[in-house]
Amino acid sequence: MEKPNISVGQEDQKPDFFSGNSSRNLAERIEAAVDHLSKPLEPEVSTLEKKANLILLDIISRHPPTWQEKTTNLSQTVALAVAIVEQLNIRRLLGDASTIQNLPLLIDLGAGKALLSRLIYELVGRKIDIIAVDVRNAAKNYDPKTK
Repeated sequence: MEKPNISVGQEDQKPDFFSGNSSRNLAERIEAAVDHLSKPLEPEVSTLEKKANLILLDIISRHPPTWQEKTTNLSQTVALAVAIVEQLNIRRLLGDASTIQNLPLLIDLGAGKALLSRLIYELVGRKIDIIAVDVRNAAKNYDPKTK
């Protein structure tokens, strides 16, 4: 049985860097493959995210040292706060005086030091009510003593 002759357009063909041509050494093939990779995109940082970063750093600087000051924790706190503010569309509500009575009440259960709650509160100009609850009995040496 004869194979069908199917031609593929030039734009559909992808270079095969890791088969055939055994005369090329591995390093050359890897370099050739890397050259064909698209450049990584720079993450777009929104104005709200920039503002959240600055506010959170200010909040952290005013309080005793905490383990939540780690870069990964700060990034997560900022991302959560921005997502909550955007999801609830709080900024739109704040801009409309007629809906000011319809602002959401934010309840943060298991708040710990309430960094997330405080960040959201500050991001929306202290114009929403927040209840932050935590009932744990943390050890006195839970957080670091110095920064």
